[in-house]
Amino acid sequence: MAIPPMIDTTAIPDEFMPEDYIFPGEPEFFAIPEMGVHFVDSLAAELHGEPFTATLIYGFFEGQMIFIEPMITNEYLLTYPADTIAIKQPQAYQRDGYYPMTYLITYDEDEQIFDIVLTDFEFRAGVVHVVENTGGAVPESFALLQNYPNPFNPSTTIGFSIPENTKVTLTIYDILGRKVTTLVNEDLTAGEYSTLFDASHLTSGVYLYQLRAGEYVETKRLMLVR
Repeated sequence: MAIPPMIDTTAIPDEFMPEDYIFPGEPEFFAIPEMGVHFVDSLAAELHGEPFTATLIYGFFEGQMIFIEPMITNEYLLTYPADTIAIKQPQAYQRDGYYPMTYLITYDEDEQIFDIVLTDFEFRAGVVHVVENTGGAVPESFALLQNYPNPFNPSTTIGFSIPENTKVTLTIYDILGRKVTTLVNEDLTAGEYSTLFDASHLTSGVYLYQLRAGEYVETKRLMLVR
């Protein structure tokens, strides 16, 4: 419900995009209300003059992968398939979690129902780590700390303080101001926090990290050196 109809201009790093997937409506990403931006397999048969039968869509919003969706026609289901279809994966994953490697399309004759099931879940370590409350007294003011170590290779810790409960975002940008990834995007209670930024998928250079908490906004630089 939080996703309105909008142009979502957040660039998605290539390593997070599943193999062969594209946005079919360049140059602008249009977010479907309550769903997000849909990316499709550029090698799918329906994009090359063949009839549409079954495909799998990846959805993103503000640079974060938020859903995968099998789409299957009624005509295809009425062939009563028993298919196991591989799900194309990205080179890197944004968050730790279990990800499906395949999905099944089958027909249960006894129950007379079609099953469309994500399967073969495997754990993948993400490059975005959960923010941790470091404890201590409630801080008196907002603060974004300099990352440490800096310069770094390939990971660094970013700390910040918030004196009140508020929505917090911590975002990494390249030197041209293009969003690279979002490390934190959640409601947090007052406290001191830290999070790990793993840049093993990025090239050397200067990057920016920006904290937004309520009306407080602060930006600092960090340097990745290979």
